[in-house]
Amino acid sequence: MTEEEIEEIEEETETEIGEDRNIFQTWKNQKCLDDFQKKCIDSWRNNKEFKYYFFNDNNCTHFVLMHYPKYFSLYSALNCAEKSDVFRYLILHKYGGIYTDIDTECTKPIINLIKQYPNSIITGYEYYNPKQYLQWFIAAPKNSKFFIDLVEEILRRYNSYLYYYYYIQKTSNQMTYWLTGPEVFTDVLDKYTGSKKILDKGILGSYEDFKSNKPNKNAYLIHYFKGTWKNKKV
Repeated sequence: MTEEEIEEIEEETETEIGEDRNIFQTWKNQKCLDDFQKKCIDSWRNNKEFKYYFFNDNNCTHFVLMHYPKYFSLYSALNCAEKSDVFRYLILHKYGGIYTDIDTECTKPIINLIKQYPNSIITGYEYYNPKQYLQWFIAAPKNSKFFIDLVEEILRRYNSYLYYYYYIQKTSNQMTYWLTGPEVFTDVLDKYTGSKKILDKGILGSYEDFKSNKPNKNAYLIHYFKGTWKNKKV
């Protein structure tokens, strides 16, 4: 993928975004993309049944401000990783489709998965015990109440005394897991009574498969676990 192609994606207006058959990814900006990330982007753009959208940091901020002003103060107070979490929840609520991290590579036509579970939230197990769902890939129909419930819970946690407990007692990485990441995602999805499908571990990639260099033959993607969001000092 060339820089010109990436810029063209960035310049598409939100009014052109359709419903459900979208793939969303986000990163700082197109100039920060390395060859590995461009390869991953191309793997998702090969799914021609979907329209691909790349949002840089400024695009994400503008999106939240314009469409979800209620949550803009919360969004502005979060670190980069936490903003990325909230953005993925809100973009899927607004338009529906697929969000996937920039360090994932699509290995099978993703339409085959989506057709199996129409109008459902789709994700997978990251761990069975303790139970944790992954959120490096989420598919969902637009206007799913789940995402508003999720962001409301993030807001509640941010405003609670527990936030300050975590701030003092936990590392910044652990707090992100609890506040906006897989911990709160799992808690709220477990309570959601709408249509959902939690795929078996490995179908959407797993750390064990990645480290063993033996991808699951049934997997739709590889997650490379770059962990660029993590605070390396903790």
